[in-house]
Amino acid sequence: ELNQLHERVRKHFETFPEIEVVANVTDTWFVSDKNEGRWIGLNVSPEFFKLFTCKLLEGTYEGKPYDDRQIVLTKRAAERAFGTSSCIGKVLEVTETKSFTVVAVMDDYQQNTDFKFDFLILSDNPLMKRTERSLVYVGINKHANLKELKERITKTQMDFPRFKKSTEMYTGC
Repeated sequence: ELNQLHERVRKHFETFPEIEVVANVTDTWFVSDKNEGRWIGLNVSPEFFKLFTCKLLEGTYEGKPYDDRQIVLTKRAAERAFGTSSCIGKVLEVTETKSFTVVAVMDDYQQNTDFKFDFLILSDNPLMKRTERSLVYVGINKHANLKELKERITKTQMDFPRFKKSTEMYTGC
């Protein structure tokens, strides 16, 4: 139910002329069958890369399918799983039933951020694959009236009362 609510809110935000891009992100994690510990990651929509910078060291996410089987690893995670050799095109078996093809390796993400992850799963609709926290990020048109946008976003909380109860909105305006 909550996933469907987030999807409706995302589609509602897409109707705002002030908003140029809407990116979906959900937390996910796996416990490895190979005693490698816990892997923490994010399911991300294609729009994620329009809003957030990822310094690629090898490979690319561009042109890859967002089918929940392609993965971008951080440098630390790539070295943990494959050592220092190239892992592009290799299969990362996280559990007996869960594996991904490595399409890129990115620099470790900065520590002064809300994002904490070892990997990014390229996902067509992360909100429907929610395992932990679901977030909707928006990119705002540089000519937008931020006061009016903040009022519209606040009104969204009234239009979607379950959304207001289940999540917080960070407007940054």
